[in-house]
Amino acid sequence: MLLKAVEFAEENQVVVKTIQSDGESMSLPEGCVDLIFLSGVYHELAKRRKVLTELKRILKPGGRIVIRERIEKGRFMLGPQAIDPNEIFAELRSVGFASLATANDPSDMKASLITATLH
Repeated sequence: MLLKAVEFAEENQVVVKTIQSDGESMSLPEGCVDLIFLSGVYHELAKRRKVLTELKRILKPGGRIVIRERIEKGRFMLGPQAIDPNEIFAELRSVGFASLATANDPSDMKASLITATLH
């Protein structure tokens, strides 16, 4: 997925830096990231609060985190599990994120984009 992100960024002349990590400890300085985008991985995290705390650490003031997750199960048992957006909101609030919002993902009506800002 990181390679696809880099290819997409290059095709669209956007500068990105990708990092592969477990999310619990990143070799980045505090307050250096503008935007964090998690797509279809939040439900897989074993230590969500620890990951969110680390993501909060590396975000700049006013930085944003966007979490894309399935909020409704598909017709088949295969594919990502669904997660309640309220569960994600509660976890984001518990580590200090604010300005929470949600929107339907136009590419997948069973998914939602959850946004939070660091003040």
